[in-house]
Amino acid sequence: MKKKFSIFVCICGLFVGCSEINYSDSFAEKTDLNSDEPDVATANFIIENMLHLNFDDNYFMEKGQSFRIISASEKELKKNESKPKHANIIFDKTFGDNCVSEKQESEEKMAYITCCYLGKLNGKHIVMRSYNSGGSGNFTDIVQCSIKKENLYIHDVSMLGDRALDGIVDHPRLGSDGNLYLKMRPSISTVASLAGVSSQDIELGPFQGAQDFWNVSKCIYNLNTGKLEIISMEIDFENSSNIAEILREIFPNQEKTIRVEYKEMPEFLNKFKSAYLNLARKVKDNVS
Repeated sequence: MKKKFSIFVCICGLFVGCSEINYSDSFAEKTDLNSDEPDVATANFIIENMLHLNFDDNYFMEKGQSFRIISASEKELKKNESKPKHANIIFDKTFGDNCVSEKQESEEKMAYITCCYLGKLNGKHIVMRSYNSGGSGNFTDIVQCSIKKENLYIHDVSMLGDRALDGIVDHPRLGSDGNLYLKMRPSISTVASLAGVSSQDIELGPFQGAQDFWNVSKCIYNLNTGKLEIISMEIDFENSSNIAEILREIFPNQEKTIRVEYKEMPEFLNKFKSAYLNLARKVKDNVS
């Protein structure tokens, strides 16, 4: 069998946001795009070089890594804002759903990467990635990178998730203040951490699988501080994992989908902390 490495690219968020999220509440910061946003050719250049990386390079990408640029120079790309010759990007200046690229890499296994260019912040290019090696996993993260001499330099890789375990479910919108406005599926460990549960209790706490889907949340993640805030959460009670026991303690007799709004979030997090710790004690007692 031949292995196809297909990479799908969405270069968006340069002149308009690539997300449909509307944070119109008074607490939300204005999401004006940053004034130092790059031009179309530079966005193409960043994505093209990510396309040159093989799947393992993308999958194991870490902060501080440097990848040699093997595509055309930025100066050459600026002369031609059509698709880069290697990446085969179909570039749509409306930044819609037609920004797609496919690339055959090697043999025997299908692997996919989706990249969405979000904009530029403090001299760094911000890219959201979603990647799948052909199995059930669908991993997402946020990459901050820059062009240094002949290298694509990785400043940071954050917001790592896999489906129900902190997976991002849309294309975030980058604000001029460094905030990413996005929808994601916070895990019970992440929610517990935001609720004030210690890292030690979380490490020994209840297990959640990557397919234990129980919420979709509107969140704000600040790239400068690394702080995540849940703005609202839509909770699904059709779950048979550990999270079901936590939810039954917080919402007795509740069986339908419920939405926790911003003003209700502090109370919800307090109750979540109590329910999580109660379940953690049970798990610990069963182990011992």
